[in-house]
Amino acid sequence: MPNAHGVKMPDEHQLLQNTKFTQAIILLVGIFVLTGIGVFHTYPPPPSPLSAPVTAFSSTRAMSHVRRIGSKPHPTGSPENTEVRQYLISQITALGFAPEIQSAVVINPKTKQAIQIHNVLVKIPGTKSGKALMLVAHYDSVPIGPGAADNGASVAAILETLRAIKTQVPLQN
Repeated sequence: MPNAHGVKMPDEHQLLQNTKFTQAIILLVGIFVLTGIGVFHTYPPPPSPLSAPVTAFSSTRAMSHVRRIGSKPHPTGSPENTEVRQYLISQITALGFAPEIQSAVVINPKTKQAIQIHNVLVKIPGTKSGKALMLVAHYDSVPIGPGAADNGASVAAILETLRAIKTQVPLQN
């Protein structure tokens, strides 16, 4: 219906349709923007180089441990597992820590076989008593895989963390 100046004005139905369309476009743009932000935040930071400060964690330095630990399968009880354990002990000792080996015999519930396991423990004393932080990873692999992604990376990260901690002032606890 035209107004007093002869201009045709949209009726309420047209206005409502235009508003719904505009809201739908704004909603879709918002979803795309939020999805893009979410995907962007899933990208890891670039690896820190070997030249990173000695006080900093370097994923490139940690990767050298992954290559050594995850070079071949090393299931529990195998000679290769012993090699990996000896590597860990040597690396921890080279950092100036005194690793403790905790051994036990366990029964595999599937095969009903007894096997001896060995945990490698490192305790870093703090300057004060209190709650402690425990970092844990297993260093064995499955019989058919090298275990680089199945905790070899975590073991390497712990070794690099120990190295970086050693360069810092002593922790409280």
